[in-house]
Amino acid sequence: MNIHATILIIAMVTAIDNALLAGIMVSDEHNPRPYGLLASLGILLVAAQIVSVGAIHLIAHHLIFQVTSIFILAFMSIRTLTAPPLRSRPRGFRVVPLWLITYFGNIDNIIWFGSAVHRQYRLLTVYSIFTFPVFYVTALFLSKKLAEQRWIRPLGAGMMAWAAASMTTEIPWIRHWIISLDDASIPTFQCLIAATILFIGLLLRKAGRTST
Repeated sequence: MNIHATILIIAMVTAIDNALLAGIMVSDEHNPRPYGLLASLGILLVAAQIVSVGAIHLIAHHLIFQVTSIFILAFMSIRTLTAPPLRSRPRGFRVVPLWLITYFGNIDNIIWFGSAVHRQYRLLTVYSIFTFPVFYVTALFLSKKLAEQRWIRPLGAGMMAWAAASMTTEIPWIRHWIISLDDASIPTFQCLIAATILFIGLLLRKAGRTST
């Protein structure tokens, strides 16, 4: 696969993942007309993606960055499951907090982007801008359908849990330890870690409902 196709595919996946999380967050805000909010958010995400891909690629293999990213993804997965119902949400969620949640909730895609770009920053810029409409339309659709389609929130949480699990097994000493085991495989541990994160989220969600 050539570099054009690779970067385009990653840009599309990143846009859709961003849209999934943004759609959940905007729907939680209970904003009946989130057009301007999503447009502003999309512009910020595109700009941050273009600026940060090269820098993140340089530190992607540092242990502190890896552990921090894992905890952020796990936290965002749990938060997505435990978010309170729409009626209890305050209105007026500003774009910067929403951008931070969406950006760091998909930090794994930025790392993926950085490993594939190979200094092709012009392609990165072009395809990041090109996929903006994909983000906007998908996020708008999901923000309208979240209340009807209950699979959207678990899907978003599951994707972040799986990303956290995948990054965990990429840490060298953890990977070597798994490989040294006789009857274990890396995909098995990824499934176990992702399931543990989701289980914690579901427990906290149940505890929150019980307390109310």
